[in-house]
Amino acid sequence: YTLAERARHPLPLSRPNSGEDASLWWQVLCNCRRSLTLLRSRLDPNGAAWLPSAYWEAVTGLVDGLVAQEPRLAARPSVDDAACAGELLEALAGNGALGAPEELAAPWRAVNAARAVAEARDSWLAPAAHEGALADPALLQDMARRYGPHRSWSVSRLNRFGACPYAFWSQYALELEAIADPGEGMNALQRGSLVHRILEVLFARLAQAGVAPQEDAVEPVAALLDQVCDEILPRAAERYGFRPGPLWEREQAELRSELRAYLAWECRDAQADGFEPFRQELRFGLPGAEFGSVEVTGLDGASIRLHGVIDRIDRDAGGRLRIIDYKTGSTPISARDIDDGRALQSVLYACAVSELMPGAGVVTSAGYRHTGSRKQSGAVQPQTEEGRALIARALARAMGFALAAREGWFAALPSRGSAGVACGERCDFLGLCRVTRHGVRKARRHGPAVGANPDGADATQGGEA
Repeated sequence: YTLAERARHPLPLSRPNSGEDASLWWQVLCNCRRSLTLLRSRLDPNGAAWLPSAYWEAVTGLVDGLVAQEPRLAARPSVDDAACAGELLEALAGNGALGAPEELAAPWRAVNAARAVAEARDSWLAPAAHEGALADPALLQDMARRYGPHRSWSVSRLNRFGACPYAFWSQYALELEAIADPGEGMNALQRGSLVHRILEVLFARLAQAGVAPQEDAVEPVAALLDQVCDEILPRAAERYGFRPGPLWEREQAELRSELRAYLAWECRDAQADGFEPFRQELRFGLPGAEFGSVEVTGLDGASIRLHGVIDRIDRDAGGRLRIIDYKTGSTPISARDIDDGRALQSVLYACAVSELMPGAGVVTSAGYRHTGSRKQSGAVQPQTEEGRALIARALARAMGFALAAREGWFAALPSRGSAGVACGERCDFLGLCRVTRHGVRKARRHGPAVGANPDGADATQGGEA
């Protein structure tokens, strides 16, 4: 309650007043016998000036000879004013000292080494080891062994390199893993895996039953979806490793509703287009898979080995094949995403299916379908001139990524946005890479060519933003 509200309240509420506060303030001051230090904040949480209180001004105005000392924010301490070893090192470095006391020799060397690294980052020299460009012979030998021509690549790892080489280095080469905050319910990755599993089982059973998604099959498909959900959802928490929260029942209902709407959209003539389910979760190059890894070759004769899991392949009566990759996110995949190497599934899976199953039919389409927004994006038509050109550029990207990894080049170079603007909220390694606009431009200037840009000319990964 405010003072006015307390005064009007029918109950006898306590009514503190400024006089009581002032009395307590002066009692505290008068009880001091030896010394008294008064401190106050000069900036509020937003960095604005914080005005002194009336009590502060009263004390400084009453005591003769009391001078308010206003500290210099972020001021460099002098050698005489240094209060600890760290401040002494800072003072020595700031004053151009050539050395430090013997007991500080080790940290003095570390300070000078760090300064050399910082100066290298700020220069226009080629990225060095601290910027993701490996130079140690042992490390380069290890990268050549790991990512040599024999390497079988998953498309998701190529996408990760395309998004940012430094993130690839941190996540896969160094095997660093962010510790997730504990919480209830599914995260985005777990939800995506669950949706993929439900659709995998559903379309496999549709194929067994000879039911194709089309206008007159909406009800049978929805009924079969309910059966699959009844089987999978009760065990989802155990299988995908999350703790059901109090809204788990509601989340299941929302998931069923979303998938029911998505399948009704799939049954429309524009999406069905005469295709029927053919293969689900086609695994190749993985332990226990039906097919081994596949080697795809670009226009320049270079090749790369691939392995992975293809979400779905449809086929029509004429032998045309359609490859579908599910996305639970709503952000559409553009041709620029494919060109820059951030979304290579549609292109590389089209090449892989043509090599793995040459007798099954001709791949005429490969793209993404978004289960939540019920849209498709990133479609590639390998039989068209434009589609073949896009595939050639994407293959060049993928092979360039593999070559750059083999050569130990992992500069902080996000392909979307600049200086971490687009990746700041999503990348677990932003605090490690210390990406800057200057570093991005330098990496583009000195980095190796890793594919073709949308114009067809060779370019460093990501292009100019």
